Amino acid sequence: QGEPVPPPNAVVTKTENDLAKALAVSGKKTPRQAKYPERPGYGTAGRPVTLYANYLPITLTSKPLSRYHLDIAADSAGRSAPVGKKARHIVKLLLNEHFSKEKQSIASDFRSTLISTVKLTEGKFDVRYKEDLDDDYPETPRVHVVTLQYTGDVNPVDLVNYLTSTNVSSMLESKEEIIAALNMIMGQHPKTDDGVVSIGANRHFSLRQDTMESFNLGGVLSALRGFLISVRAATARVLLNVQVKYIACYNQGPLAHVIGDFRNRNTYRLEKFLKSLRVRITHIARKNSRGEARHRIKPIHGLANRGDGGSASNPPKVPRHGAGPNDVEFFLDEAGPKSVPGVPGAPEPKSKRGKKPPKAGPAEAGRYITVAAFFKKEYNLAVDPNLPVINVGSRTNPVYVPCEVCEVEPGQPAKSKLSGDQTASMLKFAVMGRKPGQNAQSIVTRGTGVLGLGQPLNPTLTAFGINPSTELITVPGRVLPAPNVHYKDGNRTKTIRTMAGSWNMRDIQFSKPASMKSWSYLYIDQEGARPVFNSPDQLNKSLQAFRKTLRDMGMNVDPHKQGKRVVLTGKSDAADIEAAILDLQKVHNPVFILGIFYTKDTGIYNCVKQVCDVRCGIRNVNVLAEKIVNSNDQYNANVGLKINLKLGGANQALQQSDLGLISEGKTMLVGIDVTHPSPGSASSAPSVAGIVASVDANLAQWPAEIRVQSARQEMV
Repeated sequence: QGEPVPPPNAVVTKTENDLAKALAVSGKKTPRQAKYPERPGYGTAGRPVTLYANYLPITLTSKPLSRYHLDIAADSAGRSAPVGKKARHIVKLLLNEHFSKEKQSIASDFRSTLISTVKLTEGKFDVRYKEDLDDDYPETPRVHVVTLQYTGDVNPVDLVNYLTSTNVSSMLESKEEIIAALNMIMGQHPKTDDGVVSIGANRHFSLRQDTMESFNLGGVLSALRGFLISVRAATARVLLNVQVKYIACYNQGPLAHVIGDFRNRNTYRLEKFLKSLRVRITHIARKNSRGEARHRIKPIHGLANRGDGGSASNPPKVPRHGAGPNDVEFFLDEAGPKSVPGVPGAPEPKSKRGKKPPKAGPAEAGRYITVAAFFKKEYNLAVDPNLPVINVGSRTNPVYVPCEVCEVEPGQPAKSKLSGDQTASMLKFAVMGRKPGQNAQSIVTRGTGVLGLGQPLNPTLTAFGINPSTELITVPGRVLPAPNVHYKDGNRTKTIRTMAGSWNMRDIQFSKPASMKSWSYLYIDQEGARPVFNSPDQLNKSLQAFRKTLRDMGMNVDPHKQGKRVVLTGKSDAADIEAAILDLQKVHNPVFILGIFYTKDTGIYNCVKQVCDVRCGIRNVNVLAEKIVNSNDQYNANVGLKINLKLGGANQALQQSDLGLISEGKTMLVGIDVTHPSPGSASSAPSVAGIVASVDANLAQWPAEIRVQSARQEMV
């Protein structure tokens, strides 16, 4: 800010111009052959500007890179081959144990591929498993066999030569392989940084206090701001694209707080919300030689349930799903603390180097004992009887702990869909009031630190000879003049000048107003809620004012028909709403129903839309009662924009000269997208493909169509 914006890279500009000329010459020499589309030319309209783009230039090495395929077999205990975080940890152990000297010269996707600047020994490697903070391996550790196989070399300099060439017919077969290798190298540092949580291929979020940016979403979730990076091939250079990204995570801290803030008392929904959440078990803590606490990290399998450990000779006694510590009993078959370690329900841990595991005190063996009594006797820990017992083992071999000894690990993505309030909070943090310049500032300050791009370079980039800039590139752009918007003013056309993409709707009429001959309302109230309308007469006056605004905007609107008031009790809300709409359809056969809601509620909205749009074929727009009761013309006009379009009208028009080839009436604009199942959806949930298209030269109406298809299928 306040500093002059540097001009675009002159070498890149020259190469782009040379390529454009070469393409034009090539097209003239071979007019009948297929060719690349030519750039139509440089922009001349509007005001020229120089823009920052969220790309960082990368200087690449000329060293060849060797590629290796990784295959992680099941462990010596016969468990299935590891994936996800466990596979990532095994790759780290492989590098530490077998390639410690070459480790800085190796990058990986921590799944199936290694990239190295030096030749590595191929073959099968036994990788002993240990936890992150452990100094030594267990006496009899689990062993994973990892196979390393050389698959070829790639050289980044080939990509640079290809991108700087002005030979329009040149091709580079290894382009995608080189870019994939560079993505692994750029992501190596944040993926191996304990202060950064990495999601997917290359999304990284800082957990350090000096670089972490978070926002409380409510309902035990917080939003984290982080960065997505990807290497891109561009004209005459290789760029690192850095995008600001957001993710909803579980709040770090005591599990009891998470459960206390969870707003649904249904134990099965609570279990679904908590399943696979990683927690730190805190009631027993050993330390390594560096004095660091070595708490065990365990994923939550679920809540204590009837049938847990059913195949055991003395299975646990659980009276109901989600029972508390006073009600859940397990069989104590030998003295001393158990499981993780000290958690009842699992085998005693193996000793290391002949040392006996510490015990917190004896307990009477050979009898059933409640979880509450065990933790009181062994650890002098009083637990809340109203909180459920947590199973951090499995269904067949349960490991029961009270909530009080579980701490939620930071940076874990929420698997449930955000509520309406949480979505609003996320938008407030990520979008509203946040300008592009703030994102740019985040990238060049916090982002370069989190991603390890600043000076001094991190060891991986140094070993690979890669030097990224910490300054965003600049590109040429143009600010085009905004088109004027045309409305009706009686029999004349009224021209509105726009300002920053907005304009005032006062004293204007739609360019093509629709008719609304038969319409009614559906007022949805809540039992016991504070009344918004003091009387039916006040509601009628608000609807009359609403009708007046629509008529002033040119619509032909008759007085409303008598509507329905539905009072929700929580017992049969959906059925009551549907019955009211069907009754309005039977009595009035309206072309439009105005929904008036007592509060924002996604469930009510979806129900009304489902009945009106899908089952009855009645057009519908919904408003809040508190907005319509004292509404002004501006608010009513904004609602009228939606209604006029739904009834087939056109709100505004542009001059034919501003529409270009669209004005000829021979071009259709089409938008298409696929929405995939959101977090927390059923396993059978499909993907939904949607399409909209223009149907006239004025771009006024955009009919839509949706279809369901196989889950996660991108093709339509």
